[in-house]
Amino acid sequence: MTGNTGILFDDLKVQRTIFHHHSDVNENGKHIHAHVVALHQWSSIHASWSFVDPESPIIDYMWAIGYTEGSREIQGFTSVGLNNFAYNYNVSLAHTSVIHITVIATNAAGLRHEVHAGDLLVDLTPPIIDFINDGIGSDIDAQTTDEVSANWEVHDAESGIDFCEWAVGYQPFGNDVHTFQELNEGVKRTSKVFPSSQISMQMVHVTLRCRSKAGLRSSKSSNGVKISNLPPNTTTAEVEILPHSLTEYNPRNHYQGDTSYVRVKWTGFEDLTGVDSYLLTFHTQDKTTVISKSIIAEDQDTSFCLLRGLDLSTGNFTTSIKAVNKRYLRSEPVSSNVVVSSNAPTLIVNPLLQLALDNRTIKSSWENNFKVYQPLYYEVSAGTTLGGADIIQWQETKNTFLEFQLPPKIKSLRDLSGYISVRGVAANGMTTVLNAAVKL
Repeated sequence: MTGNTGILFDDLKVQRTIFHHHSDVNENGKHIHAHVVALHQWSSIHASWSFVDPESPIIDYMWAIGYTEGSREIQGFTSVGLNNFAYNYNVSLAHTSVIHITVIATNAAGLRHEVHAGDLLVDLTPPIIDFINDGIGSDIDAQTTDEVSANWEVHDAESGIDFCEWAVGYQPFGNDVHTFQELNEGVKRTSKVFPSSQISMQMVHVTLRCRSKAGLRSSKSSNGVKISNLPPNTTTAEVEILPHSLTEYNPRNHYQGDTSYVRVKWTGFEDLTGVDSYLLTFHTQDKTTVISKSIIAEDQDTSFCLLRGLDLSTGNFTTSIKAVNKRYLRSEPVSSNVVVSSNAPTLIVNPLLQLALDNRTIKSSWENNFKVYQPLYYEVSAGTTLGGADIIQWQETKNTFLEFQLPPKIKSLRDLSGYISVRGVAANGMTTVLNAAVKL
């Protein structure tokens, strides 16, 4: 080019141009979008931006990452060409640290503009769901209505809660009753009425699923609520009075001789919501209550109760048990009877026990010797000496006679004497003994 060379401008248009300088700090964060992705021990940083230069085309973008605005401790300035986005997968970030992203755009005229993203908080933890309770307050285990309710507490101190969803299922974290539905912001309780055919006699669980503004999720299920408006089932329930004896002989046939103790056993009461307690009533034949008490249900198949300190007169008594479920619904009563009598069998005046020997067979009879007030059985022992039992011992019978053989060890029958003891045992366990000595 010589001194006479010039430049011809044609179709010249004058337009005002505003240049952005490094001092334009008020623009920071408006042109760069950035976020962190964290998964287990791995994390990455993603950023995107938008620049416009109507005069000269943009020819290059560079970006850097640091802990303060404009710094490069995490990543130095790196060119990404004309891409308006960038990411760094090879980075380790500390929870709750704050990072800054800087982007420099260069146009064809060599001019640069530097922009800083807003503070980016690194949040590596999902929302914390402190609890989720069935019901509108403290957690409930059972209910009678078809309205499923839940309340909870959730927070995320670093990023805040973006949104939460809730669902209802037959299993924890299930949604087969009610699919996940987004909740309004800040809601901490919800409820919904379902068809009785869908949830009656079922246990249902409410599940809460929340996402933080950092994109992290957490979920938690309630421990479940059982829904039933039916009282406890007594189909397989049984109540039994365990007779208490004052002697070594066990009572039989719903009799007992002890007038101060009654032992009760029961089993088989069933309820979906669980049995909370039992109501026990012990009353006379004319329905006069002797004692009534509530008994906390234990986690066992069979329950027992000892009624002590009683002063029962002779007569018939009934024990009734009602089961009470978690919703305080009572079952029909299941009962058992007992006859209380401390009376022992008695003998007639001048009792006579008959014995006869016929070819080594002894026939004994004590018919009409015992006065019978309740069912009796007899325990027979016989020997060749007083108090002995070398012929038979403790032979039980319900008859008033007994035949038995002399044992082979008794060789001679000459001058043989027999000693026999017949003990009458009443159904209440009380006894009376009839003794006799006969020359055979």
